[in-house]
Amino acid sequence: MNFVCPKTPFVGSNDTTMIPFVCLNMPSAPNRHFSAAFTLIELFVVLVVVGILSLIAFPSFEPFILNQRISGQANDLVTDLSLARSEAIKRAAPVTVCKTTDPSPTAGSPTCDGTDANPWTTGRIIFLDSGSGTLANDGNGTIDGNEQILRVRQALEGKNNRLVGDGTAAGTGNRVTFRGNGTATLTPTAGNNENQLILCDKRGGAEARAIVIGPTGRVRVADKGKDMKDNNIVCP
Repeated sequence: MNFVCPKTPFVGSNDTTMIPFVCLNMPSAPNRHFSAAFTLIELFVVLVVVGILSLIAFPSFEPFILNQRISGQANDLVTDLSLARSEAIKRAAPVTVCKTTDPSPTAGSPTCDGTDANPWTTGRIIFLDSGSGTLANDGNGTIDGNEQILRVRQALEGKNNRLVGDGTAAGTGNRVTFRGNGTATLTPTAGNNENQLILCDKRGGAEARAIVIGPTGRVRVADKGKDMKDNNIVCP
């Protein structure tokens, strides 16, 4: 389509001199040979550059992912233990956190793993350990009858992540039970006055976390790489 500018008077100053400004009759038409799309070669070059940049950036990004994962898992455990303690106080009845080998929400009858030496890595259950009205089963660490399940936590994410207790039935080997007054039923191992669970990933003890449970039931996370006695953590 041609574009023609009409003859328009142009006033250049305050005087009355009129200078006609006339546009030439210049055709204005799109260049049909121009294309805004990428060529196949340009696309391949972009993909190669993106791939190279990704390989350079990934090693520096991996520690961030691992830090976020292990911190999140430690916080999840603290949240679960704190929930169990608060529910025990509110209900004036024992509440237990136990490890399980089947944390599936579709499991018909979820059970606790009673083998003290097994890790907590495969999942855990929080339930009202009230004995279903039977005093003999009250706080026994077993899901009896219609005891209410409060939360189910899935297995730890990360194939190298591992959560372990102290390996004793009286300690954090297979469960943590809070009484109705908020205290824990745990018995510390010899020489300790607290209990703990150790959370590790593939980086070992330097990045591990110790989740500590005091005799009053208070839960805390020790400094990174340190256990409840401020010693360096040695991961299993």
